Amino acid sequence: MFKDLDFMERFHIDYEMLSVTKNYRNVKYHNWRHAFNVAPMFSILTTTQCWRVFEDIKCLALIIGCLCHDLDHRGTNNSFQIKASSPLVQLYSTSTMEHHHFDQYLMDCLHYNTKEIEKREADLVSLEFFEQGDMEKQGLKILPIDIINREKEDQLPMM
Repeated sequence: MFKDLDFMERFHIDYEMLSVTKNYRNVKYHNWRHAFNVAPMFSILTTTQCWRVFEDIKCLALIIGCLCHDLDHRGTNNSFQIKASSPLVQLYSTSTMEHHHFDQYLMDCLHYNTKEIEKREADLVSLEFFEQGDMEKQGLKILPIDIINREKEDQLPMM
């Protein structure tokens, strides 16, 4: 779709940025197939010549919106997220999943090229925290808080 509408060339889009499939979970309905099935916007734009009426950037937004509208869907609705007190409810006060889908788009699609840098920075800050935790254990003989405790490293994403 992006090649046919010449979006990659006109908007200088890196091919790797088009890989939104990895951001959909393997759930029964709200998965990559669902995202692709709501992309008939491409057909509408090309067969009706609507792309000539809209500005290029609006056509690009329509296609991206179709493909990214349910990124990282968990297979449950907002009501379930609230009842389960999911971490997402802590982040968003209303329209939990909709806000999450949009934020996933911003983080995973727009900033793809910065992910390698962000990962490296996260690793560095974690290492520094763990070094402090080690000093607290060994030098001060106290148990460090979880976020700087090397033994709790596997729990960092939840923290």
